[in-house]
Amino acid sequence: MLINPGFVRLALITFALCLAQCQQPHVTVAQNIKPLRVLEFADNTPTHQLPQIGNSAEFTYSADGKKIAASWIQGIFVFDAKRGKPKSFIKTKTFLTGMQFSKDGQIIGGRYGKDIAIASFWKTRKGKLLTEIKVSQHENELGHFAFSPATKLAAISDKDEVKIHECESGKLQHTFDLSKNTSQGIRCLTFSPDGKLLAVALTTGVYLLNIQDKKIESKIPPTGNLVDRLFYAPDGRYLASTNLLSEGVCVWEIKSKKLVARFGEKRSDPNLECVCFSPNSNLIAIGGGQPDNYGNPYMEVFEFPSKKSVANLSKFFKFDVVNMQFSPDGKQLAATCVEETSIRVFDTSKAFRAAKVQK
Repeated sequence: MLINPGFVRLALITFALCLAQCQQPHVTVAQNIKPLRVLEFADNTPTHQLPQIGNSAEFTYSADGKKIAASWIQGIFVFDAKRGKPKSFIKTKTFLTGMQFSKDGQIIGGRYGKDIAIASFWKTRKGKLLTEIKVSQHENELGHFAFSPATKLAAISDKDEVKIHECESGKLQHTFDLSKNTSQGIRCLTFSPDGKLLAVALTTGVYLLNIQDKKIESKIPPTGNLVDRLFYAPDGRYLASTNLLSEGVCVWEIKSKKLVARFGEKRSDPNLECVCFSPNSNLIAIGGGQPDNYGNPYMEVFEFPSKKSVANLSKFFKFDVVNMQFSPDGKQLAATCVEETSIRVFDTSKAFRAAKVQK
């Protein structure tokens, strides 16, 4: 009996492909994981029409995990985190960015969008304006802003300076002059969870400013490309950065100042925009999308520091994922993407265990 050589070649190719697929890790994520709840905003106005920095709804958990505050158009929605229902609404002048609760939950603060150069702080319960602090504006660009929930201090950049204010009184507490360390301004900044350190990204590296001693405590050397955003782990052990050009996500250990992990540097045309750690830093979530394909979002959760994939949640979003946060107890992971008026909340305690990497 004659055997068709073409059939033999096809059979061999098929066998080789099946063997290669069996040898690759398989992530079981599609069927078992669904959002625990979706927090919807009352207004469905597309975000690109709003006077804001970034095209998404920013949100934050309260320290006790009972509330989620989300900034949208002319105010802040405060949700019951467990039920996903709006509890109150704080009317503001416009969209807030960099928004956070104070540790006691009594104050919520953030910086207005590009049309109003002001950082504002509000009483959470009554929605009363507490104070406003002017934000520097040079060549139509606002200074960067960070709020420390632990110490109720605000940091605002002004060219090559960082000014530390008391958020309740607006009083200027101290000014860090970084002109000797950079001539190209400040890229971004963020407080450590305990409020003792302020991480500031310059072109020459990331500097850790000691708020109490009023001096530069240490420096994390640059890795090549400029830093666009900084993210502290809740336990203060790690600091992550994103770079929209090609570097992906870099993670440093604060104690040793060593680069301990990189994510996404091998992805084609990477555009990783946000990072968040679980409370004990055993999980890290990374979000973003493809810059040349606006409808191709990316969100994945990894074990840390092993970098083993736990779950890929990209399919639950239509556009780039730009804001994420674990709940304070680590049992939930919330995220939002551009052009949507909702926050998706995932149950990490059950769904992620069913989505471990299997060989």
